Amino acid sequence: MNERNFEQQLKGLFSKDLSAGTEAFREDLLARCLDVLGSEAQELADDELEMLSAAGDVTALTEDTDRTDGGV
Repeated sequence: MNERNFEQQLKGLFSKDLSAGTEAFREDLLARCLDVLGSEAQELADDELEMLSAAGDVTALTEDTDRTDGGV
C-alpha cells in the first residue's frame, strides 16, 4: 500500500460515524450510571461493573480537550 492509498483509507475511516448503532447501549449505560449515582451505596454484580466500565476514563478525554497548547 502506498502513501496515497493509506491517506484515502484513513480519510474514509475518519468520515464514518463509528457511534452509529450504539445509541441503545449508550442510553442503557447512562441510565445505569444515573441509577448508581442517585442511590445509596449498593453492591454491583460483576456484569454491571463491566457495563459501567465500558465508558472508560472520561477524565482522559477532558484533559486532552482542555489543553490550549495544541498538545505540546
